[in-house]
Parts: sequence; C-alpha cells; structure tokens
Amino acid sequence: METESHIINKPFEADDTEPYIFISYKHTDWKAVYPVIKRFHEAGFNIWYDAGLPRGKSYDIAIATHIKNAALFITFITEKVIECSCNDDDYLIKELSAANSLRKPTLPIFLDKIKLDGFYLIHYAGIKSIYKHQYDGNDDLFIEDCIRAFRYDFGIEPNGD
Repeated sequence: METESHIINKPFEADDTEPYIFISYKHTDWKAVYPVIKRFHEAGFNIWYDAGLPRGKSYDIAIATHIKNAALFITFITEKVIECSCNDDDYLIKELSAANSLRKPTLPIFLDKIKLDGFYLIHYAGIKSIYKHQYDGNDDLFIEDCIRAFRYDFGIEPNGD
C-alpha cells in the first residue's frame, strides 16, 4: 500500500527548528519528492514535512501551525498536482491558500514539465520558480540552484552558517 510505504520510507525526521522550510507535496509523489528534500536536509537546512502525521483534526492543526511558522513554503508541482487543480478539496490547494493568506514566501519547484493551469496558474504565474526539466538530468545542479534560492532569494542559511 502506498501510504504505508510513504511512512516507512521517510528519509529523515521532520525538523521544525526555526528557521525551517515547509514542504507541500502530493503524497503519491513521495518517490520523486523524498530524494530531493533529503538532499536539502543533508545540506543543513531544517525541513518540515508531514511524515507520518495521522489524518484528522490534529493533522490540520499541525499543518496550519507549521505553515504559519515556516520561513519558506515550497510546493512540489507534478502532473498529479495539476490534475487536482480544479478540486477545492485538494489538500495542496488548502495549504497554498493558507500560505498565501499568511503572506509566506513561496517557492514552487516543478518536478515535471507541465503547463500551469487553473488554481496554480493564478497563484504561481510570474513568481520565482525552479523547473527540474531545465537541468537535463543534472540533479546536482538542480539541487545547488534550489539551495542558492533558499540562501539568496529567501535569506535562509543552512545550520551552522
């Protein structure tokens, strides 16, 4: 079952030591997202994601609290995410709406080559974004540019710096 694998294969414990980066992603995309956020974590950034949180009221409270206290809100955008862009009940849309209402700095990271549509077109058109397909498979350069954006565009330094 995908959910069990999602919990078992979490790459590290979520860290909400401030400043931290909030990670928003579609759970079905965990195989693409986890290696990327693991690299961010290994580079010394505090990364918070919903690894293993039980669903329900306490989940909503934890998500809202972590968005509120985050230094940066990252959304990983994939084809699966865009498919849900017209569904107001989609949790990523709720997370992005919360981040927007709190005026959180936001960085969309596109893991698939996609065209923005619907909800995401309105919210992400014209803002700083990173597109993995532009790196032609050079994952190291992709990660370096993400980290460069954390530091120079959003003022977030890795631990110890």
